[in-house]
Amino acid sequence: MDNHIVLEGKISVCEALEAKNREIISVWINENKKSDRRAIGEIAKLAAKNDVPIYFKAADEIEKHTFGKTCGGIIAFASERRFLTISEMYSLGDTCRWVALEGFEDPYNYGNAVRSLYAAGFNGLLTSRKHWNKADTLLLKSSAGASEKMPTSLIKNYDETIGFLKSAGFTIVCAEQSSSSVSLYDLEISPPYLVVIGGEKRGIAKSFIENACDHFTIPYGKNVNYALSGASAAAIIAFEILRKSTK
Repeated sequence: MDNHIVLEGKISVCEALEAKNREIISVWINENKKSDRRAIGEIAKLAAKNDVPIYFKAADEIEKHTFGKTCGGIIAFASERRFLTISEMYSLGDTCRWVALEGFEDPYNYGNAVRSLYAAGFNGLLTSRKHWNKADTLLLKSSAGASEKMPTSLIKNYDETIGFLKSAGFTIVCAEQSSSSVSLYDLEISPPYLVVIGGEKRGIAKSFIENACDHFTIPYGKNVNYALSGASAAAIIAFEILRKSTK
């Protein structure tokens, strides 16, 4: 199983089975849960539907493959995530409320950002990070499975990506401080749009900044010299845009 990614916990495994964005090789469940239909009913149903075998194993055998002890006795061995091309994501036919996450260094921070964005109604993610050095399981857990559900496309060439977005009529807005930045609370956008959010260290790619229709900032209540975490900023931005769209 050395070449496969380990997904930990019932939520992560169920979401991966449901999303079908990666091959699930097998599911391992603590043998003490074998008769607990309430604990394993949903996962057993999804595994059967996807022809994925379930094996009941001793707790110490499962723990050999986990980062910590929070998997609840349920893990899955899986392939790497399959990504969509940007045209495939666009062809899904949803009203395009997309986000690009740029410069995030920590999979927990990134996962929490995706969790908020998905909950607020964003339905497409652009990212330049294919994986987190085998930390997919941390990303999946911190996003509560949202990272598996969110349609995602890798940015391989910024010029091509931006060219596609412009040709499809997207409004591109960046969470970026500049002389022309407006307050998030004054920002007006309607789909199709791409909201670009940067991590607190590396920030947003120059190509996005130069091609944005608008730049906006989150007003602070105090004069501080630090940035919010990417996950905190994403949550504020996501739900403010949702609030405006439901007025």
